[in-house]
Amino acid sequence: MEGEKEEMIKFVNLWKRLINNDSFLKIISVLIAVFLWFWIISTAKPTNKKEFQSIPVQISYEGSMPDKQGLMMLLADQNIFVNLVISGPRSNLFTFSENDIKATLNFSAVAAPGTYQLPVSVTLTDEHLSVESVSPQIMNISFAKKVTRDIAITSHNTEPAQGISLISKNIDINTVTVTGPEETVNSIEQARISYVCEGDIPQQCKIELLDGSGTSVDRTYLTLSNEAATVTDAVFSKQIAIKANVTDKTGLPVAGNISVAVAPMSVAVRGPYAALTVLNEISLDTLMVDINSLAQETTYAIPLPPLPSGLSYTEQPTVTIKVSPPVVAAVP
Repeated sequence: MEGEKEEMIKFVNLWKRLINNDSFLKIISVLIAVFLWFWIISTAKPTNKKEFQSIPVQISYEGSMPDKQGLMMLLADQNIFVNLVISGPRSNLFTFSENDIKATLNFSAVAAPGTYQLPVSVTLTDEHLSVESVSPQIMNISFAKKVTRDIAITSHNTEPAQGISLISKNIDINTVTVTGPEETVNSIEQARISYVCEGDIPQQCKIELLDGSGTSVDRTYLTLSNEAATVTDAVFSKQIAIKANVTDKTGLPVAGNISVAVAPMSVAVRGPYAALTVLNEISLDTLMVDINSLAQETTYAIPLPPLPSGLSYTEQPTVTIKVSPPVVAAVP
């Protein structure tokens, strides 16, 4: 008995010392606060709500019912977002984030072209939580039959500079494959490129889709196998004037009363556009003639000179120069 009484006295004294110790009281206060916090969030108000804004809707179209039926969704911007209200225990909502939400479109009712009201389906990773509301809950989306066509590419050329004509050019593709809504694809009459003659070579030319009236077709829901065609090896032609250089034995130009006729007066030259724009005349080698001994019209054959790099003669005719002596007036 005496021993138990002493133990009790020791315990009471220890407790009194702890009660009077500030550090001990602080620790006890923290533990009580933590306990009360856990009790409040788990039992005081078991159901709470939490709002989530701009949750992306995942569109899994490949392999869906409309995809299997050969339909395409007419939705230009597939970045769709919804707002949600989630309810459940506060302790669960506390750690729940938007990464635990999956919003999708339900395509099960789509089997033919038309406009459908598709519900937004929402799944949560926490089974203790539920979806209170979804906004918007319904999406109005149209579907069309998807078709594919191969369309021949035509070329529209800008007018080259005066005197220059386009002989030929090479386009790397002959057709473009267009996929999209049946009505839109069937309205396409031509796939055209616009080639700028004075532009660079090779030249990337955007493919335009035109209807029967020549109006551009809306390409919002169209996909093309190629967005542009490349033009290479463009060859142009230009008639270049031929200039004769005739001198007398001293090297001076013949007098004005000496008749000099060149045939032909011009020759066709082919080559790149830029090179032709700066070539305006072909000067023949100098022809030296003894005017004093020239008794009658004389014809001389003169070869055409070499052309600058990249240019060539379309044909290489024989150029002749006819030189006639001055006409002497008869003495009355």
